[in-house]
Amino acid sequence: MKTEQYFKTEEELKKNVIVWLIILTLAIIIFYISYTRTYALTELHRFQSPDGNYTVVVSRVGTLSLSKNENFKVEMFSKKDPDYYTFFNATLATKYGLSYTSIDVSWVDKGAQILFENRRQGEELYILPFDQN
Repeated sequence: MKTEQYFKTEEELKKNVIVWLIILTLAIIIFYISYTRTYALTELHRFQSPDGNYTVVVSRVGTLSLSKNENFKVEMFSKKDPDYYTFFNATLATKYGLSYTSIDVSWVDKGAQILFENRRQGEELYILPFDQN
């Protein structure tokens, strides 16, 4: 039985390997860019409660683009209880992909008030409760 050769020369084989390596490299680069634009978290602010027991972390989800929205993830951690974790996601309007959002945290008796202030959308106030245990 005669076996067929897929490549006529060793040179053809090398060219095909190089082409496939270039294709694979481009696919990895496109996947990385797509992932970071959509899902990657960039920490913007970290706020500590006056008693030092709680930390609020505000992160941008993805990167700024020419879309009309900016996505945030706000997380609260407890120093007293390592198992305590709460979070929410917020979407605020932007203008031409430019961020005009300012973020401030006020600490109240039962939790943290997170205020997003935005020229286009106005103010958005969220409350994250402290651990009740």
